[in-house]
This record gives sequence, structure tokens and C-alpha cells, in this order.
Amino acid sequence: MSSMKIRVSVEQDQEHLAHHDVFPLHTSHYSLAKVKMDEFFLRWLALPHTAELVKTIIEDIKMGKSVQTPHSPNFSSKQFAATSFTASPPSPPSKPRSPTASLQSISHFAFASGERPPKSPTRSPETSPSHLNRFASSSSKPTADDGVIPRFYFPDRLDAPAKQEMQQVSEFFSASPKGLTVETFGPIVQRLCGLPSFFATPLFKRIDSANSGLITQEMFLRFWRSEIQGKSTHQRFFNVLKRPQNSWIEPDDFRPYLKALLEIHPGFQFLGAYGTYHERYTDVVIYRIFYVVDRDDDGRITMRELRKSNLVETFLRIQDDEINNVRDYFSYEHFYVLYCKFFELDGDQDFVITKEEFQRHDSHSLNKRAVERIFSNVPRRLRAKEKDTMVFEDFVWYLLSEEGKMSDRAIEYWFKVVDLDGDGVIKAVEMQYFYEEQVHRLECLNHEAVSFPDIICQLNDMVHPEVEGEFRLDELKKRRHQAGTFFNVLLNLNKFVNYEQRDPFALKQEMAQNPDWSDWDRYANVEYQRLVMEEENTEDSEEIRFDEMDSVDPWGHSGSTFISEAPF
Repeated sequence: MSSMKIRVSVEQDQEHLAHHDVFPLHTSHYSLAKVKMDEFFLRWLALPHTAELVKTIIEDIKMGKSVQTPHSPNFSSKQFAATSFTASPPSPPSKPRSPTASLQSISHFAFASGERPPKSPTRSPETSPSHLNRFASSSSKPTADDGVIPRFYFPDRLDAPAKQEMQQVSEFFSASPKGLTVETFGPIVQRLCGLPSFFATPLFKRIDSANSGLITQEMFLRFWRSEIQGKSTHQRFFNVLKRPQNSWIEPDDFRPYLKALLEIHPGFQFLGAYGTYHERYTDVVIYRIFYVVDRDDDGRITMRELRKSNLVETFLRIQDDEINNVRDYFSYEHFYVLYCKFFELDGDQDFVITKEEFQRHDSHSLNKRAVERIFSNVPRRLRAKEKDTMVFEDFVWYLLSEEGKMSDRAIEYWFKVVDLDGDGVIKAVEMQYFYEEQVHRLECLNHEAVSFPDIICQLNDMVHPEVEGEFRLDELKKRRHQAGTFFNVLLNLNKFVNYEQRDPFALKQEMAQNPDWSDWDRYANVEYQRLVMEEENTEDSEEIRFDEMDSVDPWGHSGSTFISEAPF
């Protein structure tokens, strides 16, 4: 209420001055000045000491005390009585101001023809009201109490950490005045740049573009200032991996660094004589990285996507940890499972499998209608050039989605498969389309099939959709622990039967053994043990199999023959 009265008094005073022609009035200039004065007035009201001042005045008025007003040489006592508490407050200057002027001289400049109104000057102590002087700052420098944030960014000034880093750079190069070699470059990459130690060789080649074999301090500082200095670990990682002309990371950008990892990590020494598997392992690591990090699936990793992932932390961990302990991206056991599973289906070993070969996976457990959706490029565009074929990358994406249905990527993958009309909602008619084949296959195996209405009730109880019988992507992600069962009931016969016959106590015990493992981690661990055992048994029985060569079926059948068609 007090601020409203003060505002009215300002307007009355301005009308009085205009009516008596104290100075020439130009309407356009007056409007600009009024807006500026209103702006400063509102800023003044928002200051903490202003609230205390107004509160003090109101309390004095309530107690019947007279409010004293100072005399001003520019106003009569009658005029100033209306404006003594409406004067513009001190505005924290961004740079030094000239000596202040009286309100009359300010008005003259504000309304003079052809000139822009200046910033509101600070009122001199002689003409300031006594209440304002009580809370005025004794220092001319702006402080946080004045509502001004002191300057904190000095682009040309190095902070303490930056100075320390520059000193470390000088120390590194002082021991090698002529420059660092690739052998002596490793410590500066790990300790100073904060990057994995195996980045040394490819990063050395990038800085030493002339292939001189040495990196001088000048060369390194040029790279340091443009890509490393003052940046976070994620930004440094991003800048080092990507090509200079790009603002994203591409799959091939990882290859020189993964190659360096294979060469120096002790966990890969056994692969020294198997150069072919170096390339396959690199491919799988890149596929897995983009499966998780590249949310748009456009073959590019942006800085935003990198920050949301654990990729940088995993790269820093892999340099010092056992290779199979790092389950994300780098586990050799996971690579072994993915490669062997694909190799089992690829009969001619051309790294391309047909639709018929794909259907043999996991004893034909996947619904044929789901297979048709996958080979129709619905969940993801297949990278194979020929129709109804799948390359290794496509199979890696499928198997990661099939055995790790709790991840966002897997839920999105299978949601697209079931959502026939692509409207973002899985409805009962779409679920029935896939469940019909499940019922037919169960009947062929003499299993009792659950009716579809009962299945819908069970799925509603698991997911709790907003509308019963209609399931949306975000609802399945919220219930990700039930999402795998939801899709298995509709699409995977073996997993559906296993779910109906599950032992909850055994499942709980398995979860308790490795609570931080994902479904994919558990699957890969079991399959790796099985594959290794099969390989050992094969080696032990190799001599026996040679002795039995004469008794091979003349039609070319063997004990490991795959079933070419489903048994129903």
C-alpha cells in the first residue's frame, strides 16, 4: 500500500512540474525517462534495505511520529514532501560515473530535444533522505548486498588449477627440451590430461601430424589450449576422439584407441597370435557403445549423449582393471558369446545370415511373426545390403535386446515390434495377433495354453497401465522389471514356458548372488561357461571323432546338425 502511495505522489509531482512549465516538455522523451525511472524504482523496492526502510516508516506513522524530510535547494518544502521517499535509489555502477546532478538538472537532460536520456545517477549524500543514508553503503564498490554480483569471469586470467597445470607442462618438457617421444608421452596423457594411458599412441600421432617422432612444448601447448585447457574430463575425451571438423563422434573414431588398448592391456596378451579376432572384438565394442550411448541411432555420439552415459568412466576404469570385470562394453567373455552365437547360425561363415538361419536361434523360440517384423526393418533398419539377411552388427543389436529386456534400448526395440500400427500404444488386438501363434505352438507341444483374456488380466496387473488393455512405452519403462515378461509372453515361446514353470525361490537366490548384474550379464555368464565346456569336451573327444569318420552318415548328417525348420 505504501509503495502505491509513493507511486501516486511521483505522478502528481510530475504533473505539477509539467503544468507550471518548469522546463520544456517533450512527450516522447518524457515517456522514455518515465520507463527508466519506473525500472529503477522497482529495482530499489526489491533491495533488502528498502523493505526495512519502508517497514520503519510505516511503524513510525502508526505510532504517530512525524516523518522528517530533508530540505533541498531544488524543491520547495511542499513539493519535496510528496517526493521525499520516491527518489531514485543508488544504482550500482558498471563503471565510474561523473559527479551527480540534482533532480532538476536530470529532468532537463531527460527532456531536452534530440538527446537520449542518460542512466539514473546516484543521489549525493547531501540531498538523500535521512532514512536512505541510514542504509547507504560506505564503499563505492558494488557488493552482493547492493544486489550486484561481482565480476567473477576473467577470460585472460588463469586460475590456480590452470596455473598448476601449466607448471606441470613445463616440468614434463624441462626433462626433455627437444621434445617428448611416444614412450615418454604416456604420463602427460594420464596425469595431466586426465585421459586413459592407452590414448598416448594415437594422441601422439594426432599432435605430431608431420611424423617427426617428437612433440615439442610449443606443439603440445597449441593442442592443450584448443582442446584440453579449462575443460571437463568428458569434454576432453570428446575433443580428443572426434575429428577436428566434426561436432560428434563416429564409430571409426574409436578404432585407433581400441587398437592401442588391445596392444598394451595384459588381458589381451593371449590374442597376440589371433589378429583376426582383434578386429572382431573392436567391432563388438563399438556396436555395444553405440547401442547404449547413441540414443538417436544415427551413428553419431554428441556431447550431450556422452555426458548422460558412463562411457568415459568405463574407459578410465579399463586401463587398470581386469578385462572381464568391466562388463559394460569391454568384457571379452561377452564378445565371445556374441561371436559364437552368430557363428553357430552362419553356416557358410560369410558373416551374413538369412532369415531361415536366424530362426534357428535358441531352438526356434522366437515368434515367426516377430521375425517378420525384424526383417521388415521395423525395430531398426538392418545394415545388410540384401533383403531378408542380417549382418553381425544387426545380430548384436538383436541379442542384446533379446537377453537384456530391462534396458531402455531393448524396451524400445520390442515395443516397435509389437506396435503394429506405430501409434505409440500396444492395444489388445495387436497383442492377440502375436499371442495366437504362441497358443498354436503350445498346442503342438501338448501344453495347456492360457486364454487370451486371462493373459490380458495378468499383463494389466504387471504393468498397471493408465488404460487397461493399452500399454505405452513410458509405462513399460517405469515397470522395466516386468517389461521382459510382457514381451516374452507375446514373442518368445521358450521364455514364456520357463516363466510359467519358474521356481521363485531359485530365481531370488540367483538375483541375490550378483545383485548389480543385468539380465544380459547373467545370460552371458551362463552361456560363456557352457560354450567353454563344449569346447573343452570337443578337444577331449577329437581323437575319437577322427576314428569315427568312417561311420559318418552318407547323407552328411552329424551330431551337431541344426534343425532347419521348426518342429511344429
